[in-house]
Amino acid sequence: MVPDIAYKRRTFKRDPVWHPGETPSMGIGQGYTNVNALQLCVMVARLANGDRALHPRLIESIGGRQQPSGAEAAELPFAKEHIAFVRGAMASVTETGTAAATAQLGLGPLKMAGKTGTAQSHTYRDGERTSKNLAWALKDHAWFVAFAPFDDPRYAISVLVEHGGFGAAAAAPRAREIMRVALLKDPDLRARIEQPTPMPIIPDQPADGAAPEDPTPIPETQPPSMTGQVTAQ
Repeated sequence: MVPDIAYKRRTFKRDPVWHPGETPSMGIGQGYTNVNALQLCVMVARLANGDRALHPRLIESIGGRQQPSGAEAAELPFAKEHIAFVRGAMASVTETGTAAATAQLGLGPLKMAGKTGTAQSHTYRDGERTSKNLAWALKDHAWFVAFAPFDDPRYAISVLVEHGGFGAAAAAPRAREIMRVALLKDPDLRARIEQPTPMPIIPDQPADGAAPEDPTPIPETQPPSMTGQVTAQ
C-alpha cells in the first residue's frame, strides 16, 4: 500500500488533511507505506535487472498447464541513469555504509548490493526515541534487501526479522549467509571465486616456460700471434 491524499482522507477521519511533512516521509518508504517481504524482493530484482519489471513465478504449472515465465515482463518505465544511481548507492551500503560491517560476502570478486531498513511496529509514547531498550514485542522490525553479484546480478533477497530492531544488526547478517550459500552453489560463480590469480610478469623478463631466444653467434677471429711484446692490461 502506497499512500496518497485520497487514502489519508478515507482512513483518518479526525485528520484527513495530507500535511506537507508526510510527503518526504512517504518518499523514503516511511509513514503509511506498507509492503511485504516478497514485494520488496521483487523491487530489488527489478533494480538488479535494470531493464525489465520482473514478476515472480511461484507455481510452475497448474494441471499440466505451464504458467507464464516471470521474465516475460514489460520494460521498466524509469531512466537508465536513475536506476544506475540507485544500484551504485546500494553497492555503497555494503562497502562503506550502514551494512559495511555485517553484509560483506567475503567471496573475493563477488560483491553484494543492499539496503538496510527499520519498520516501526507501534506508536511511540512521549519520551520513547528508540526501540532498543523496549520489550521484544515493542521493538521495530528489521529489514534488509539485496542482490548479487553486483556486476552480474543473479539473485535477489529480502529478509524481515520481526521485532529484530535495526536492519544492519539483525537482518543483514542473515541475508549475507543465505546469499553466500546461493552463490557458492552456483557453479559459474564458484568458478569466479576459485579462479587462480595469474602469475605476475616482470617487465623486460621472459615469462616462465617461454622459448629461449637463439644464441648470439660468436664472430670468428684470427688466432693470436705468438710473437710480440706482452703488455699489462
